[in-house]
Amino acid sequence: MLTVKVNASNDDIKVLVDGTELTFDVPPQIIDDYTMVPMRGIFEALGYDVEWDEENKQIVANRNSQFIIMTLNEKAYLNITGGVKDMSKIDILNNYGKILDVKPQLVNGRTLVPLRAIAEDSGCVVKWNNNTRTITIDSGFIPFDKNILKYLYMPVTIIAMDILFIIIYLKLRIVHKRRLMSIKLI
Repeated sequence: MLTVKVNASNDDIKVLVDGTELTFDVPPQIIDDYTMVPMRGIFEALGYDVEWDEENKQIVANRNSQFIIMTLNEKAYLNITGGVKDMSKIDILNNYGKILDVKPQLVNGRTLVPLRAIAEDSGCVVKWNNNTRTITIDSGFIPFDKNILKYLYMPVTIIAMDILFIIIYLKLRIVHKRRLMSIKLI
């Protein structure tokens, strides 16, 4: 028999990723002393593409060359980084298998996963503030500002203009020297 301890005051848990508060269709919940959040919401906030494999009851999340595969109601999961093309299933399990402290589970029609495990496997720093009941996730990701492009191209443009100026100056100097030489010869 599965016994789950759910905290009665779950509605007030806030989750911030890089300063932005996340909203979920099923609120974060503390289950067996672990904060659980809807899998799609947290994975997508961390930049993953997410798929649900209904047949195997698996969550498959991928970002670049990292795959996290979790199965509903099972603590064992895979966190695969890099290629596994030539590896046997046993080698994959031995190298990439991990164990969660709490199983992904279905709550109100949504698959909830342990937030800290997901965030830390994604290379994030996770902090809990008990006074404000806020989880802060710092991904280390710096948002790309398209305005920075003008500053990146400016030095290249200045260098190109400087080179062009030097070339023109040298050509004029050579032409000027030839004129001076021709004047002296006469």
